[in-house]
Amino acid sequence: MASHPKGRHMTMQTCSTCFTTGSKAEGLTRIMEKGVDSSNVPWGTNIFRSCSRLTYPGHCILLLERYGILMPDALYNALCDDVYGREFLSSDLYVDPRLNIVDPRGVIVSHERAGPSFPTSSGGFEQDLVFALHFDCPRILTRWAARPRNWPSLEVVKEVVSLGAFVSYVGVKGSDYEHVEWRICFNTGENVVINNLNDTQKLSWIATINTMMEEGPWIILRLPKIRQALIAHPEPLRLYSGKKIEMEMLELIHRNRFTLGMYEGTTQTSEKDCFGGLHEDDYGRGSSNL
Repeated sequence: MASHPKGRHMTMQTCSTCFTTGSKAEGLTRIMEKGVDSSNVPWGTNIFRSCSRLTYPGHCILLLERYGILMPDALYNALCDDVYGREFLSSDLYVDPRLNIVDPRGVIVSHERAGPSFPTSSGGFEQDLVFALHFDCPRILTRWAARPRNWPSLEVVKEVVSLGAFVSYVGVKGSDYEHVEWRICFNTGENVVINNLNDTQKLSWIATINTMMEEGPWIILRLPKIRQALIAHPEPLRLYSGKKIEMEMLELIHRNRFTLGMYEGTTQTSEKDCFGGLHEDDYGRGSSNL
């Protein structure tokens, strides 16, 4: 949950709504572990109407209903005409220009696209960035809210419905309309549901995580040479694990401070200055010792 402030800081500094989702939002992974999915939703009042008659479940096609006062270039350049004079939004044209974005400072390194996400890395920190659009789907959420249930509570259900949904630029592979299909996502609602587990579910969740943590080391011990080394010298592993947790906590604190601009006026002028040496020296030596 500690990584949520970064999304709020990015929202204040950009023309987009940014939020954290995936395992980081659910509190399942630490700052240096994979699992950061950060969605970036552009602000605007351009209205598109969804059409799902020609698409697979969970997907739709977006037809332009009304221009706003200002349409971002990313949307305008992705508009296409059909044979009936209507304009629809191409998911391929929307995402293709982002494939060649390069950080001129060399701080952030882009990697090959994986599904809707753009994996990036800076030092030892990795995140998956997804560009999405707000999607108003009251009929879908109203049907979900009307289901008989003991959990979640009515307040949580109302909050999930109020958050709406998003669409991302992913079509169904092999579909005739893959290049214009958009996937419907409910990330923010899922985050709310996870964060409002009742006591019984929390205990079950904790028990499941504890079981995974207990079984993890035993999987490693199945490898003969590693098992022999850890049994003979267990202390280096304990020291490395403790140091890794401590460094990741410091990393998270520093990143939040950098995003808030707390380093302005100091010699640390870039994110690379703040974190580059930290990863190379401390994490490099720790892994080699192990």
